[in-house]
Amino acid sequence: MIKLIIGPKGSGKTKKIHDMANAAIETSNGNIVYIDCKGDHIYSLNYRIRLLNSNDYDIETDLGLYGFVRGLIAGNNDITTIFIDGVKKMTRKPLEELEGFFTHLVKFGKTLNTDFIFTISCAEDELPAYFKNMLKNKEAVKI
Repeated sequence: MIKLIIGPKGSGKTKKIHDMANAAIETSNGNIVYIDCKGDHIYSLNYRIRLLNSNDYDIETDLGLYGFVRGLIAGNNDITTIFIDGVKKMTRKPLEELEGFFTHLVKFGKTLNTDFIFTISCAEDELPAYFKNMLKNKEAVKI
């Protein structure tokens, strides 16, 4: 399942995703991974959450991020949830160009029973049509 935390810059998305990750570690039967492009949230996340800085792994595209996520899960089948904060910044692409990434991730997540939670910096009415379709078809959930 894909869950989206949507809002303009400065609306509290990062705080919300931190709270969700910290709550998830208490109830998860597996491992939790948190990916961002700063790595400076080490003190606001539970020590049991694996924090990864995308810059440390030269992730610069949606294809790179997709391959990275697949590699994480291939190396650890116990990952139940992956939190990704700042997907636009990480992939250096506008949301309109990330349809393929999210389409593949939906299929991949269903196959392996892994949840993905993303922060998306934009107003809800500015979401591309494919996000609206994902929400309508229940492939994604807005939080």
